[in-house]
Amino acid sequence: MPARDCAPLQTPLSYGTWPSTISASAVAERGVGSSATLKELHLDEDCVYWLEPRPQEGGRSVIMRRSASGSICTLTPDGYDVRSRVHDYGGGAYAVRQGTVIFSNNDDQRVYRHEEGRTPTPLTPTVSERDVRFGDLCLTPDAAYALAVRERLQPEAIMHDLVAIPVGHDQQALCVLHEGADFYSSPRISPDGKQLAWITWSHPHLPWDESTLMLATFEGGRLQDPQVITGEPGVSILQPAWSPTGNLYYLSDESGWWNLYQWKDGKGIPVYPKAREIGSVPWVFGLQDYAFLSGDEIVWVVHKDGCERLEHYRLGQESPRTLTPDLTSCFPSSLDVHAGEKLWFIGASFLQPQAITVCNVREASCQRVYTPRHNLDSDTISTPESVVLCEEEELPLHAFVYPPQNPLHCGLPGERPPLLVYAHSGPTSAARPFLRLEIQFWTSRGFVVADVNYRGSTGFGRAFRHALNGAWGFFDVEDCGRMASHMASIGKVDPNRMFIRGRSAGGFTVLRALMTSDIFAGGTSYYGITDLERLQQFSNNLEAHYLEQLVGAYPAERAEYRNRSPLHYPEALQKPVLILQGLKDPLVPPEQAERFVDTLEQHRLPYRFLTLPDEGHGFKRFESVREALDTELAFYRELLALP
Repeated sequence: MPARDCAPLQTPLSYGTWPSTISASAVAERGVGSSATLKELHLDEDCVYWLEPRPQEGGRSVIMRRSASGSICTLTPDGYDVRSRVHDYGGGAYAVRQGTVIFSNNDDQRVYRHEEGRTPTPLTPTVSERDVRFGDLCLTPDAAYALAVRERLQPEAIMHDLVAIPVGHDQQALCVLHEGADFYSSPRISPDGKQLAWITWSHPHLPWDESTLMLATFEGGRLQDPQVITGEPGVSILQPAWSPTGNLYYLSDESGWWNLYQWKDGKGIPVYPKAREIGSVPWVFGLQDYAFLSGDEIVWVVHKDGCERLEHYRLGQESPRTLTPDLTSCFPSSLDVHAGEKLWFIGASFLQPQAITVCNVREASCQRVYTPRHNLDSDTISTPESVVLCEEEELPLHAFVYPPQNPLHCGLPGERPPLLVYAHSGPTSAARPFLRLEIQFWTSRGFVVADVNYRGSTGFGRAFRHALNGAWGFFDVEDCGRMASHMASIGKVDPNRMFIRGRSAGGFTVLRALMTSDIFAGGTSYYGITDLERLQQFSNNLEAHYLEQLVGAYPAERAEYRNRSPLHYPEALQKPVLILQGLKDPLVPPEQAERFVDTLEQHRLPYRFLTLPDEGHGFKRFESVREALDTELAFYRELLALP
């Protein structure tokens, strides 16, 4: 990487100054971040549906449809934004069956029925201040009812229950199916419409820590004989689903890894138990990491070594076969099967962006049928190396490391490039392994990017996922620093020009790294957390006890919350920081960032601060994404003393 000879058509220029065809506007047009931009694929008869963001339309999300002829259209009319706000993160924002489309509208959080060419019809009553929300939508086989998780924001408490919403043209009262648990997810109806399975969990747990699978008879919008069928202390149960022959399956991490189980003869039978992950951490609703070709044939997404690939497995078979060796990411809200042999999903690789993809399972051949425009030449794409650091008595540390790549430029002789470490959000999440225009924005300008799966990341089993418990702000910082130091020690980057960036929880990691380590020369915090105590007191209901896992019991460990909060020791921040904050952020209130910046100002510490008035938690608008990225680039160039 450093001090290499230029190719014949390359001109030497200092790393970080290379002109690039990948502008901030190009990134903003596609949306930004580590999560999927295409989401929630569903099949209905011969049509394929999915969600797609529209950054240039105020960041709204719309339902797209591909017909059997291959024509593609935007189904959602102007003035509607398909998004659920349950738990603030949403998911499962629409469903379709027999041509009937229902969706949750962002502005009022009502559920609507939509028939093409007609104005959407509300199915739920008008409420004020979005104090009733619906998510994880699915339709019964006869499309008579929409099943949903309902969230009610009441003055004394936030309540959740499972409801059935009549879908007829005459607005009828919804039916409460089940209540009493703190949380609900994944209502899944059997093929004959007679049984309903779902997941519950209760405080202080999160669904990836401990949850329960329930089952009941469903008839006429009512449940009969609901019962717990499996769930043990410390075991996470996720993603119930029914095979075409009416057998119930689910995911469980009782072995230490999320694997697939069949519920049979009153017990769970592991389908193919291995030390590798099939499940995805359910921050949002609607995830499904497996689908059925027939009663005994299953396709699943296996998470291994940070990548995701599709496998085909027949019950009783010795081992599965890989269907997508060329793909590195198969998105779990996107698997659906047509006619028992064609699998539709959203797939991507390090060379190809997200695409609506169809796979003929029998022939193991896949075809990309729809890709949002990206205008990216193959010789501009930086493909990463998978780097694993193994040290004695330590869990392996994994990262995807992207080298600088530009067909017209290379570095100056003897120069080493700057490093940009990505600390993913969550922190119970992971670095996503697919072509992301935002990363290419940096590598095409001469930066090395290291996307780190620090301890606590998902996809590496329960022990790794829980390794950050009690140590948030320490192990994540340590692992990001270890990866940066490793890259410097092998001569791949300049040790004096290493930076760190992150969003939300990743922003907290950035601030902690700049305050507790001298490895990084600066960093960027996108809507990062500065005050853990305030976050604990005002967290959304889903995360009410999340910090107690990551930090400690509250208020017993109040001193520890203060000790780890960047707000309370700003004098430790000796490296420049760029802080980006949306002024409509419900999860990390702008007052947190403003108080932190005021304190930095009082101590005359180096910082830049950019507020975006129309953004919440996660920038979605075209103008906001473009301005934030341009500001970040200018910030690093100033620190690097580059033109």
